[in-house]
Amino acid sequence: DAFPALVGGPESLSRHVAALSIILGLTAITLTGVKRAAMLQNACMITKSAVLVTLTVIGLALVPGGGELAVPATAAPAPDGPLPGRMIEALLPVLFSFGGWQLVCYIAPEIRDPERALPRAIVFGVLGVLALYLLANVGFVRGLGTDGLAADPRFATTLSRAGLGPTGERVAALGMAVSAIGVCAVNIITGPWLYVAMARERLFFDVVGRVHPRAGVPVNALLLQAGLVVVYYFTQTLQQLVNSVVFVEWVFHGLAAVALLRIRRARPELPRPFRSPLYPLGPVVYAVAAVVVVAGTLWQAERGVWETGLEVLLVGTLVYRPWRALVDRAAAR
Repeated sequence: DAFPALVGGPESLSRHVAALSIILGLTAITLTGVKRAAMLQNACMITKSAVLVTLTVIGLALVPGGGELAVPATAAPAPDGPLPGRMIEALLPVLFSFGGWQLVCYIAPEIRDPERALPRAIVFGVLGVLALYLLANVGFVRGLGTDGLAADPRFATTLSRAGLGPTGERVAALGMAVSAIGVCAVNIITGPWLYVAMARERLFFDVVGRVHPRAGVPVNALLLQAGLVVVYYFTQTLQQLVNSVVFVEWVFHGLAAVALLRIRRARPELPRPFRSPLYPLGPVVYAVAAVVVVAGTLWQAERGVWETGLEVLLVGTLVYRPWRALVDRAAAR
């Protein structure tokens, strides 16, 4: 924690107040307009990138005797369960870290020239994140070694303290806090546009899809989202939420890949604004990867990893199917 005396322990009142303040504060900033919210997100991204670059430099250059920093006396306990299950469960937070590229698609209707802007944003964004994370991991392994990384859950602050002293530890913790705020910000900014798209397709309440004429944001959708986030915050742990989100995301990633293959056959007359080299290799590989993640999670991971995600999917299906039928019936009249 960047401010342990201020925030308090995991279940302290001050920590709950801080978390809710971040959620509601980011929502309030987004309600004032897209530009202010985007500026905040950009500031978080720059800060996070600067911290990762600094950690990389520390690991590669400033820490003497690469990989020889003291490993904590208490080694991490060996995880239970078969290796494939542990690998799948370990993969979920990694996929969460690399995820987020799809969020830009949520605001596609509000983007100028999306046919050009979206592919560039996704490709360059993913490549940039990949390069930054690879460099940071090289620095971590160089400074702490694989044993040190496995045994120390606070490896980033440990490396910063070794290279820059107590001040470096505090800066690293603050940078990770800013990074977490950035993740919250981008999801709060983009998430409500799904509700808007659903409302425009008559699959959700029309009032939720209304966009403020001056601020350019879906006010009602943002307020609805804030309420849902608060409910999840008090009913689930952070690890459960992360794993559930990644699990459900990959269910829909796989469905999206299958839909691309199907729509190519069912609707050949539709315009194709995006080129897909070596088609259908891309969608097929992506669908297979999604099946591996989803099936592997169901087969090997602990029940808590996927239970919440499946419950949400079940409730959504029970609501969606009759609602969709009503919309189709009304359109056919």
